[in-house]
Amino acid sequence: MIQLTAAAQCEILRLSRRAQLDSPHLHLGIVAGGCLEQMYTLAVRAIAPEDNAVSFDIVASGVPSSEASVSSDPSDDSQVLRLSVSSDAREALERLTLDYSEDLMGGNFRFVNPKASKTCSCGQSFSTGEGEPSVSAP
Repeated sequence: MIQLTAAAQCEILRLSRRAQLDSPHLHLGIVAGGCLEQMYTLAVRAIAPEDNAVSFDIVASGVPSSEASVSSDPSDDSQVLRLSVSSDAREALERLTLDYSEDLMGGNFRFVNPKASKTCSCGQSFSTGEGEPSVSAP
């Protein structure tokens, strides 16, 4: 299961409002490349991607919680984020935690992936230590 921290939820909702998306859809994936073997991809869209992604509903309540919960029955004061994961990235992103933080250089999403054997200091690239990338280059 992929988890979103309260900070990540808030930033995704902020980006969605800024882009005037009524029903935000967050798509996570990986591509070959980056500083190490693979790079994370993240996009907030109005609609689901066309590929055969696995999708979940994430309930983002008005009051930030410690983590998002998966639900098919959101309460009236909650906004549902649709989360999809590319089918070829599903195994590599299992148990991923997506966080968001700000520092003097600005804000950035942070990927905490227990399946990564190495992570670049850029925070966007990782290696599983299995030799070959698990996805092909785009």
